[in-house]
Amino acid sequence: MLHKLIFILPLVSMMAWSAAAAGEDFRQLYAHARQKMQSGDYPASIAELNKALAAAQLSSEEVAVLFDLSYACLKMSSLDEAMRYLEQILDIPDLAGNDRNRVYLQMADVHAAAQKYDDAIDDCMEGLGKVTANADKYRFLMKAGHVMNTKKDYPNALDYARQALALCQDNVQNQFMAKRFMIWIYSAQENYPAVIEVFTRQELDAMTVDAKKSFYPSLISAYMKVARNMQADKNYDKSMEIYCLLEKDKGLKPEQRAEACMGEASILKAQKKYSDAIKTYNVVLSIPETKPEHRKIAQKAIEQLQAIIAQPQPGNADKQNGHN
Repeated sequence: MLHKLIFILPLVSMMAWSAAAAGEDFRQLYAHARQKMQSGDYPASIAELNKALAAAQLSSEEVAVLFDLSYACLKMSSLDEAMRYLEQILDIPDLAGNDRNRVYLQMADVHAAAQKYDDAIDDCMEGLGKVTANADKYRFLMKAGHVMNTKKDYPNALDYARQALALCQDNVQNQFMAKRFMIWIYSAQENYPAVIEVFTRQELDAMTVDAKKSFYPSLISAYMKVARNMQADKNYDKSMEIYCLLEKDKGLKPEQRAEACMGEASILKAQKKYSDAIKTYNVVLSIPETKPEHRKIAQKAIEQLQAIIAQPQPGNADKQNGHN
């Protein structure tokens, strides 16, 4: 009996060592494959990922590798292969709910890349039907919106974005993402008045500069276009309101602030508020990042306005003549 026990103990130790060694092999292979992916060398990453897949011991390891294989194939436009890897994941027993959701989301990406937009929407709707949490529903609705946006079906893209927004009233980050997406859709439609209604002024003021970076260029561009259009229609009060809001926004770049000040000054000039216009044009000149063309316009406008102010006014001349 003692002899058998002595024999079994080394065998158990050897099996444990073998499993540990296999686990270490997987981690090294997978880490190397991920490095190749991150460098954009997708053909090499696929070869390394297949090695990692062969060394995988756990279903979670297999799932991770299959997702990466699908993604690498998607980046290489090998769409049928990308889809096959995702289907393999769905065949894994006891697949976690989050992984299942990710499969349907990635399937939608593959179908959209193949311009099979109806199939991509079907992926989103199938995934949507399998979840109950609002956060998960939000992800599928946003993905459907992005699919429709890629198709340039803007009304349906906007509808999905609004549905997603309605599900995340208690999630500030998701609200931000949904509203940012709505801005992209409105901008693609050149519906700039709608763009400036997406975020309230309070929401914009509360955002950090970093939070604004990803979408602020398009938002500011939209605000500027609306202000210019209103100015052209002689709706000076509303146009001035937008320019002033932009000028005071800490998220603006200096050159953007200069452009907003240019708008203010031109309105003041049109309203014959010459002294105020000169002050605002001087603000434009005080900003080092002001574009050369704006600097030239501002300098010329100041000279013109100073000359106008220096001219004797007809009323004043009559009074002077009457007095004499």
